[in-house]
Amino acid sequence: MRVRILIGKIAHLAVRGFKSFKDAQFDITDRNVVIGINGSEKSNLLEVFEFVRNVRSGHLQLYVGKAGSADKLLYMGAHVTRDIYIRIEYTNFTYVLALSYTKQNSLVISEEKIEIDGNTYVVSPSGSSESKLEGDKIDTVDYSWLKQDVREALKEQMKFFVFHFSDVGHTSKLGKPADMNDNRTLRPDGSNLNAILFRIHKKSPDTLQRMEFVINQAAPYFKEFSLRKDPLNEQMVLFEWRHRAKDNLFDFSDLSDGTKRLIGILTTIYQEEHPSLIIIDEPEIGLHPKALVLLAEVIIKASEHIKFIFSMQSPRFLTLFDEWDVIVNEYSDDQSVLKRLDPEGIRHWIEDYDLGELWETNVIGGRP
Repeated sequence: MRVRILIGKIAHLAVRGFKSFKDAQFDITDRNVVIGINGSEKSNLLEVFEFVRNVRSGHLQLYVGKAGSADKLLYMGAHVTRDIYIRIEYTNFTYVLALSYTKQNSLVISEEKIEIDGNTYVVSPSGSSESKLEGDKIDTVDYSWLKQDVREALKEQMKFFVFHFSDVGHTSKLGKPADMNDNRTLRPDGSNLNAILFRIHKKSPDTLQRMEFVINQAAPYFKEFSLRKDPLNEQMVLFEWRHRAKDNLFDFSDLSDGTKRLIGILTTIYQEEHPSLIIIDEPEIGLHPKALVLLAEVIIKASEHIKFIFSMQSPRFLTLFDEWDVIVNEYSDDQSVLKRLDPEGIRHWIEDYDLGELWETNVIGGRP
């Protein structure tokens, strides 16, 4: 059996029974800006993707363990919900994941399948404790379709990470020495930031210069990166940078928190092997108003070939995007409800007010 996976883009998400989502779905466009009040469980939308990434990577039981139990992941707990269903539609195939509660307060896969061209292919048999998508080689007849090249194509299109750059203090892994060979994709914790930047420096110096230009506009004291191998261990890459008014080199800890976050986000976007979908939790935290404008411009340009989902709390940042980018997340009837903003419904408002003002005055929802 021969299955061919063509390159496609993520287009739709449906989720039932996961955390605050009783039954929700929305179309995933080029830019998806999620707004809502504190307590509306915006972060749970981002966690859906983190959950799928862990299941796909063979870490379902570890994820459940870190959550405390399956009860913590089920909508209103196991006494109300016993199953989780997630359906992710791409332009060229559909991925379906269903999980069931066990007596051990854990989860097992009840269904994991790929739908392509009207055909259904099982990824993992019912009762599996982990996904087979990245497991050991499968030789059985039932899974003969899941050849290595098919797996790699599926993995590439389902490659999405949730980035949190709120913590950039001394406990953060951003800017720490990194193995130069760990340079394919930026890790969610940013621990290989230096290696990714070093690869950009070596393979695409023009891209690094574009990053430096944006950073300089937001933080005028910053001149340029000065990435180098550790002289005591040439396998490791050190993060250093030059000050515009000083000759000596500085390290990552000498940057402002806002500049650290901006570098992390820009690296996520400009890395050579970027994910097909980039998900960032509150990217505006700690950024100066001018930096917000610069970041919005970068995101809008990059969304021509990368899809974005990010939550935000800043009306100023929201103003920099279009009304059709906005998804309002509200908590109603004990569940999270996702609603994409209807431009026609606010046309008479948008002529006199910007999106940030409409959010602050609760015209578009997402406020107490």
